[in-house]
Order: sequence, then structure tokens, then C-alpha cells
Amino acid sequence: MIINEKYTIKQSENTYFLLPFGQAIAEHKRGVTLNRAGAEFFEALKKGSLTDDELRENADFISSLKTLGIIDPLPIVSYNDDLIFQNAEKNILISNQNNRDVPNIDISVKLTDQFIKETKTDNASDNRFNIAGININIHADRSLIHEGFDLFKIPNPTHLAVNKGADKNNDLNIVSDSTPDLNIDIKEYTGVDPRNDFPVNKKSEPLIVNYQLCVYPSKNGNTYDLFFPFNNFVFFANISCDGKNAELYYVPASAGPENEKIKNELFHTLRLIFLYKASLEGMFAIHSASLLYKDKAWLFSGQSGTGKSTHTGLWNKNFGTPIINGDINLVSVSDDTPMIHGTPWCGTSRIYDNKSYPLGGITLLKQSPENKVNTLSLPDKQLLVNQRIISPSWTEKMFDRNWEYTRRAVSDIFVAQLECRPDDAAAHVMKKAIDDHLLLLNN
Repeated sequence: MIINEKYTIKQSENTYFLLPFGQAIAEHKRGVTLNRAGAEFFEALKKGSLTDDELRENADFISSLKTLGIIDPLPIVSYNDDLIFQNAEKNILISNQNNRDVPNIDISVKLTDQFIKETKTDNASDNRFNIAGININIHADRSLIHEGFDLFKIPNPTHLAVNKGADKNNDLNIVSDSTPDLNIDIKEYTGVDPRNDFPVNKKSEPLIVNYQLCVYPSKNGNTYDLFFPFNNFVFFANISCDGKNAELYYVPASAGPENEKIKNELFHTLRLIFLYKASLEGMFAIHSASLLYKDKAWLFSGQSGTGKSTHTGLWNKNFGTPIINGDINLVSVSDDTPMIHGTPWCGTSRIYDNKSYPLGGITLLKQSPENKVNTLSLPDKQLLVNQRIISPSWTEKMFDRNWEYTRRAVSDIFVAQLECRPDDAAAHVMKKAIDDHLLLLNN
């Protein structure tokens, strides 16, 4: 009996959850709610300490775990000394994801030093930014820097903001410190075949493998190597485990329109690098739209297509509430008051700012033929919010960190579920629930 190692037991009050991380999240595996006996049984199952009688008595439970792929999962990746990875024939995720025709990926490895020799950084300069109190230096050709960063540019590079995640005055906290928290080098690849020159530790098993992202621990254990199989220009990046240094490699283009595509791919890749660094600084990102109401930020989250942008748009239409970010919100939990911080990444909404606000609450949207607000238990709040996190959970340690951040955040704010239609009445129902919550806080 094989146990999927990409699951971990988490507890919230008296509720236990068996939750996926790493590759299991990439495969969209489901979690399971357990009682204490179920959690203890699973831990004993992992240790192999159960008797044959105990296994027979719990055959139904084991069968359920097999159905979910938690026990005896299908093989996803095969390895040998010559190949990094290739899609297994039974890999339903890669072959059928979004009905996309994904070919088998067969990557050979050349020496890392050969790859590095075939890169250059001509015309590169330092570009300084501050996002959520994190000082970033991007060493790159200025033409590769996305215009979304303009709002976060540090006016005087010799004076950088260092108060991470604590910008409560909605302005950059400028102090005398010229050391960036994160240095990023963007390099042009000048070799022949970037897919074959991918410099990874071929002896290690990947943490993540899917058609969008592959993550490998480096041979020395000091960096994570990132490979993007279906990008057109940006195939490889790495980031140090301490989040202080990163490198991105792109393939040059010959035409102007293609250069714009390179810039957009770099921008998207930089988001992943930044979110890894932010997670080390006490912050996590939630896939959500946000608005400003009564001097606090209110997040609305749900699965894609649930209507988060529609709902915040209804607030803006009916109550004139400004929208802060249309797609991604960064939450810090390092202080007593959870905060959200502006970032340039906002999906296709093009709505973002560089300010920070106290977090008032998080609403989890669910489509329904009627509009009503459901209260949630603390375990459900933590679970449902955690499921909306897009910060890296490549390892169990990263998942544990996000789980703890979620616990601290939801303990101090309003969290509820809104079953709703895409109409004005839904905004009025939710506004009343928030107003009632604020009234209780002030009494």
C-alpha cells in the first residue's frame, strides 16, 4: 500500500483536515475532513503500524482514500539518469487538463556552466521598486520592465523602504537603507535550444510537475529551479531558498510585438518570485477582488467564474466603493492587525494600487439562485480561505507556513460565505452583513 506523501494532517480547533500540498495541489487533489480517530488512523497508516485486523476493520475508509488518490496514487513522473521527467501515460492531469493537447515532455540535461556561458545581460541596469515594504532590485534592460511596476518605483534608489508589510500610512516608508531585500537578474539566453539546456539537478525528484510549472530543488539545496514548459520566451528561473536572489532567463525575439510578449511573460514570472519572497516575510496572496469600505479592505474570493469581479463592480456601482485590486491581494499577518498591500499583479482587471489598508474581512462567494450570508465555524474559515491562497506551497514546510498565516488572519477578521446571484440585491445583502459586523465591533 503506497501513501501519497503530498498530504498532511492539519488541525483547527477540534476538526482535522487531510490536505494536499506540492504536486497534489498541482493535480487539484481534494482534501478530506476527519475526526480525531480518522486522523490518528491515517498517521498510523503512514507509519505502517496497523495490524491486518485493523486494516480489514477500516476497509471502507481505506477504499475512500484510494478513490481520492491519497492511497495508491497513479504514477505521475518516471525518472532515470538521463531524463529529468516525462509524462506518464496514466497522467490524467497533464493529458486532459482543460482539454488541452499537451505533448509528452522529454528533457535531456546539459551542464549548467554551458547554459550560463550562453547568456548575456547587455544594456542592463538596476531598477528599484518597493512592493509591500519589500525592496526589490531588478537588474535588466529597462525595456523589459513592465509598466505595472511604475507605481512602485522608488524615487531615490539610495533610500529604500524597509518596513515590510507594515505600510499603514498608505505611503512608502522611506528610510536610509540602500540594501535590496530581493535582487533579480534578468538574462538573455543566446544558445540554440533552451529546453535542452535547462540546468537542473537531474538526480532530484521535482516538487511540482505540470504543463505550467516544474519546480526542482537544486543540487546544493540552496535554490529552487523553476521551469515553464509552455512559455514562449521565459523558460527558466531560479530563486535562492532564503528569497534574497533570483535569476530569470528569456529567449530574445526579433520583432517589436514579440518583445512585448517577452515583457508580459517576465512580469508573470516575477509574480511567482515575489510571492515566494513575500511568504518568507509573513505575507500570503489570495485570489480575490478587493474594495475599500469604511477605511478597510474587504476581499471577495471564489473559484474562477464565481463572480468576484462582478460583485465588487456591483458595490462600486451601488455604493461608490473604490476597487483596490481586481484579482490578487497580498495579506500580511506580522502585526496585530492583518493588512493588505498593493501589488502590480491584477490579472486582466488592470485595477491595482500601491497602498496598504487594514483588512476588514473576506467573503467567500458561491453562486446560488438566492442571496444569503452564511456564518462559518473557525475551522471552515481557515480551510476555505486557505484554499484560495496562491502563494507557493511546493513543500510541506511552505504549506504549514500558509496554514499558520491563514489561522492568524481569520481569527481577527470577518469571514463569511455569500451565496448570491449576480445582481444589485446581492451587494445590498452583503453590505448589510458587513455593517452589522462593524456595528457589533463598535459597541
